[in-house]
Amino acid sequence: MSKHKIAKKMFIKEYILPIFIFALIYINIAFNIFRLPDYARFWDEGLTILIAALVLIITPRNLYSKIKIPLLLLGLMVIIGLCGNATYGYTTAFSFIARDIVVFLKFPLTFLLLSTLVKKDIFSMNSKRILLFLLELAVVIIALFGIINLFFKIDTMLQDEVRFGIRPYQFLFAHPSGLVLAAVLSICLIDSIDKNKRRRIIFDCLCLLIIVLTMRTKGFVFVALYLVVNFIYKYFYKYRKVLFIIIPVVAIIASAYKIIEYSTYDTTPRGSLYKGAIALAADDFPFGSGFASFGSDLSVRADSKVYNQIDISFYYHNDVLVQNIYDDAGLAFYLGEFGFIGFMCFLIILIMISRIALRGVDGKINGKELVPILVLMLYLIIAVPAEAVFTNNGLEIAIVLFALMRLRNNKKAEMIR
Repeated sequence: MSKHKIAKKMFIKEYILPIFIFALIYINIAFNIFRLPDYARFWDEGLTILIAALVLIITPRNLYSKIKIPLLLLGLMVIIGLCGNATYGYTTAFSFIARDIVVFLKFPLTFLLLSTLVKKDIFSMNSKRILLFLLELAVVIIALFGIINLFFKIDTMLQDEVRFGIRPYQFLFAHPSGLVLAAVLSICLIDSIDKNKRRRIIFDCLCLLIIVLTMRTKGFVFVALYLVVNFIYKYFYKYRKVLFIIIPVVAIIASAYKIIEYSTYDTTPRGSLYKGAIALAADDFPFGSGFASFGSDLSVRADSKVYNQIDISFYYHNDVLVQNIYDDAGLAFYLGEFGFIGFMCFLIILIMISRIALRGVDGKINGKELVPILVLMLYLIIAVPAEAVFTNNGLEIAIVLFALMRLRNNKKAEMIR
């Protein structure tokens, strides 16, 4: 390899990679404060296709053996969705169906394909330093403005509603949930890179403060789980087999409980979405309603005929009717569009992704090193019943989860102290 190619490769690894990961986490700020053209909002779908194509080209076929089953399940879900489109015709426009397929595949396919690159030397010491600096700088700035807003209100950084006597903090994001996710991804990466205990504790506290200031229920639950998991991490290795049982059970129980609970709230958008999803899964068995037909903003733009028979409740904010609530229930999307069979396939895929991420490159579970991955997976379990986290932010989550998997296999000498 020529010196020019080596230098180019090192530049990408040293500078482009950490900036790229940081930008992924905070990119939604740009969409909120700048008037970008509509096609710019397709950036994640386009990047998903590009990453998939590149990985398929450079990865030897024998490395796909460990992800063969989840890939087959993803293929089965695509077939189920297309059968739903063909059978019931709620959405027939090819452009919307094709885009919804990519949206659906963003998280699982991106992570699964990237996981085949585990033998590549991805993160250098300098790239980790740059990523850590950017993340910690962002956390300090966001936390500082959060504290300022407790005393001097900056309306553009706060929601209008009041929770527990405080207006939820969202910084420059369009919604506090976006800030929660950014803080969760940041704290996971910081914990994976920074091995200076005192400094790490400081930035962990700042991230947790940011999450608390958003006043989201899932944020409060995450803070509690984060503290518990970090307290008992030393027991993970000893009970690693039990851990593989607990995570799937928690995921299934939490999903089932939330679906049942939300479906009883007939007059709320989220409740009517879950009630509608259960009705579709039952009435359109075994397929579901098909791609771009239910539980997403894309289904509305595709003028899905589902909404002629499924009534979705809306709500008013400052006497204005709010209609952008169709993606307010992440699990309803999978249950409605893919039916009961497809929904179970999706849960199995999530379980298999969790196992791949936790096992990492060496196939072993080492107590403290897996904590960032575990807490991220737990957050996703918390968030997905009430938020389209995989379809809205699937690419970012997949890439960060892959980065955490690679970082946890670095030797201690390679980490930043």
